[in-house]
Amino acid sequence: MGYPQFSVEYSGTLLDTNLTNSVVINSRDGLKTTVGVADFQIQNIDDDYTGKVKIDDSVDIYMGYATGSACIFSGFVNELSDQCDFKQRNMKVSCVNKMERLLSHLDSKDYPSGTGLSNQTASAILGNIITRINGDIQNDEPDITTTNVTTTIAVITPYAYNYRPVMEILRELSAPEKTGNGQFIYYIDKSNDLHFKPRPVTSATTPTIDEYNFTEFRATYSIFDVINAVIVNCGTDDNGASVLAMGVNFSSVTEVGFRWKYIVKNEIGDSYRNANLTNAEKRTKMRSDGESWAESYTKLLGEPRWKVIATMKGNYNYPGTTTQMITGEVVKMTSSSNWSGTKALRVMDIQQNFNFNGWMTGLKLEEDDKTKLII
Repeated sequence: MGYPQFSVEYSGTLLDTNLTNSVVINSRDGLKTTVGVADFQIQNIDDDYTGKVKIDDSVDIYMGYATGSACIFSGFVNELSDQCDFKQRNMKVSCVNKMERLLSHLDSKDYPSGTGLSNQTASAILGNIITRINGDIQNDEPDITTTNVTTTIAVITPYAYNYRPVMEILRELSAPEKTGNGQFIYYIDKSNDLHFKPRPVTSATTPTIDEYNFTEFRATYSIFDVINAVIVNCGTDDNGASVLAMGVNFSSVTEVGFRWKYIVKNEIGDSYRNANLTNAEKRTKMRSDGESWAESYTKLLGEPRWKVIATMKGNYNYPGTTTQMITGEVVKMTSSSNWSGTKALRVMDIQQNFNFNGWMTGLKLEEDDKTKLII
């Protein structure tokens, strides 16, 4: 296998280089990545990097062994801070992945009922959004492509939103009622290509891993999903004002206390967008529908399910396989000390840490919730 190694490729308007030899790893923090963020320090910045490392510059991080490596993080610089002591001056570089960048983009569009129905699927709407984002992207940033956007089948009629973050719209479009072919997952890869596809389920090719592949393994079986008090944002009325509704399951509250959740259901308001009603009548119906939905939601208390936190020797593949780990994917796990046979667990987070102790990888996995409505 060889020895562990990493590489940090940096690309910006004032600096385009490999930072590997300048990254500090002789500390407990070292080089750290998760699915959403990455942090590392550059040492002796006065020599080459002062004024050249900039917010929004691109960073790709690779980890592997002497026989090969893989890109385990691709994103942009979002925060810089100087760290000085009597020995040297370092710069801490914090990055976010490419999906997080969509949080800063706002979009507004109205797809009214009865017009252009063929363009009102979730995948088509998403394609239109990306086209508008690419029109706003600065010249030094690459366009987002959509070659891995799976075509959805449900027609969304009507559908409208007013200057909302693209990530919020994307979460909404990935729901089963919007796609027509199940819950979707999404991410942007190193090539800046957006993946939007059905959430994977187990199959003959799903990798199988065992608890003994890990140096640390902790499995918890419990009810994690009790939600007994809900505030529902039912969308906006004709004047652009939000309509809120609330539902509480008081019998559950007496047992476990309040467990609140705030949920956005713009489709409630969308269903009355073109109705022949006064604004006051629309608000009344929206609130009534929202209260009914909230009441039904709070009665679903969830089932016990497994969550696993595990640590292993550094790797970008699932242990014992040649399949690269990707958040949102599903694996089969065996754990003779906890359950018989295999359990289908979904990868929720992948943590990589390269420091003076070497390279370690942490995984967070959990069973899908079988009783909650997917929202």
